[in-house]
Amino acid sequence: MNEEWIAIAETVTGAQHIKVGKPNQDAILALSKSPIWIVAVADGHGSQKSPRSAKGAELAVKIATLHIYSILSKEGTATIEKEQLTRISETIVKQWQDEVIKDSIENEWSDEEKTTIKNQKDFLLYGTTLLVCAITETQLLFLQIGDGDIIIVENNNNIISPIARDPNLIANETTSLGMKDAQKSIRSAILPLEGEKPNLIMLSTDGYSNSFVDPEGFIQAATDIATMLNEKGSTPIRKDLKNWLQSTSAEGSGDDTTVGLLWHPGSTK
Repeated sequence: MNEEWIAIAETVTGAQHIKVGKPNQDAILALSKSPIWIVAVADGHGSQKSPRSAKGAELAVKIATLHIYSILSKEGTATIEKEQLTRISETIVKQWQDEVIKDSIENEWSDEEKTTIKNQKDFLLYGTTLLVCAITETQLLFLQIGDGDIIIVENNNNIISPIARDPNLIANETTSLGMKDAQKSIRSAILPLEGEKPNLIMLSTDGYSNSFVDPEGFIQAATDIATMLNEKGSTPIRKDLKNWLQSTSAEGSGDDTTVGLLWHPGSTK
């Protein structure tokens, strides 16, 4: 069986958003260039204060994925330290802000957008969360700002949350790349990749977890996905994931729903 990681990425427009003709505000990007694998997920705020959050999410996953890959590919098998991961986070924020300014200048604001704009230099106009997992031969690297979930399913179905919940997340409020000093709100973690590798790493926007009655149901969904991957391989999951997420949104949160999976088939041997 293939010993390398397999990345699967899918995003769907929320059922409630479809009803009102609102576009998907989520974005996801996966990069698989052995020995580096990266999945980035973003959830644009979609509020009146963030009329271009879909673009903000798109920029976030692209910038994070390409910058992290550029660093890891140069470092080779070198160990990434916490301080370096902090600098990577700061660069991602700066590059995102630069691209937001560029987009704001190059793309004229519509009359509808202008009704909500007080300051065209306000980064919250493009506000979004961001979750990233990067895998090298020796480490698992995680970055997160805002809500959403990153969980690791071990081979015994034990669940690990590599990044603790942000205490600043209250009700529907979330930290954001659009905040002033956003880099200070980015949480990160580094785990050594030694011995037996995790079975599955799942990143998802809150539209997914909010579709379950309780956290246990969400965790069970992750372990069920791991089991299906182990038993049937990645092809059926790739084929059916979009339909599953659409059904989950329709029966649950109604929000845009995005899931990124990093599966290690060799872990099931």
